[in-house]
Amino acid sequence: MTQEIGREQVRRLMAEGAQVVDVLPAQEYGEDHLPGAINLPLRKIEADATRVLDPSRPVIVYYLRVEQAMRPGPSTYRPFVSVAEMRRIMTDRDMESSPVTTSDGKLVGLVRRQDVGIP
Repeated sequence: MTQEIGREQVRRLMAEGAQVVDVLPAQEYGEDHLPGAINLPLRKIEADATRVLDPSRPVIVYYLRVEQAMRPGPSTYRPFVSVAEMRRIMTDRDMESSPVTTSDGKLVGLVRRQDVGIP
């Protein structure tokens, strides 16, 4: 059975021991991939899956390039935004992190979910 799942379901399944399969070509997989992911390029997945994967464990298959993961028009925030406000923004927008800039757009740093108390 195939179904699309969200980020939280991926995290839960990974914590429960699911197998994560990256189907990008080997070179792209070598450049970056999720921690613990197995590389089974899409062209070879049918031939290699039964040899590599444990049929008793769930499998998460993903194919993602950076341009697909990026959100258009990234939001930036100034250092004077309160932690509570940043927590609300990041929760409402399901953001993992956000750049913090000066009023003229110079990068000051990056605020992450854990920095504002979001697990």
